[in-house]
Amino acid sequence: MTSEAVKPTQSLVTSQICKKCDNVASVSMCDVVEICNKDEVCYMRKYINDMFNERFDLGCVEASILWTFSIYLECVAMLPQFWMMIWNGEAGRFVCFYLCAMGSYRVFYIIHWIYIEDSNGGNLNLISFFSGNLQSCLYLVFLTVYINKLRESRKQKIKPSSTLQDGLIMTLSPRWPGFGVQRDL
Repeated sequence: MTSEAVKPTQSLVTSQICKKCDNVASVSMCDVVEICNKDEVCYMRKYINDMFNERFDLGCVEASILWTFSIYLECVAMLPQFWMMIWNGEAGRFVCFYLCAMGSYRVFYIIHWIYIEDSNGGNLNLISFFSGNLQSCLYLVFLTVYINKLRESRKQKIKPSSTLQDGLIMTLSPRWPGFGVQRDL
């Protein structure tokens, strides 16, 4: 009996191990298997002899959901800091430096996206793209407020405090009634 004359009831099952997440997939020899795609979310496509394609998830769904949640969480994680800056009307030097460092991280991440898109032939992850652009826009808003406040403090020729406790205090003018408190430097 040759290998081509396998009966349909006979199953030739092999095991393949995903190199990225160590999941084991039992696959018959007539199936075409892709264990990890470019987004590192495991899936298996089983091509049947008819015209329908079936998709089976192999256990990385939880990781995919957690990854998506972390991307969205990272996008809005700085909003409480912005809220406190607006509510208090001031921002310390280290908070401003931290937010500027996170904004520069986003700039390098965008450069990374361009590189990945170029190397993958235009295959771009839309979740990362949209949430990253939203986060970049929020950092740009902070950066414009920060630069405007630095210009105002230089025009007024007020020297910021040199102590670590006070730091550089930015006074934010309230843009909405009831938000922010005017304080002198």
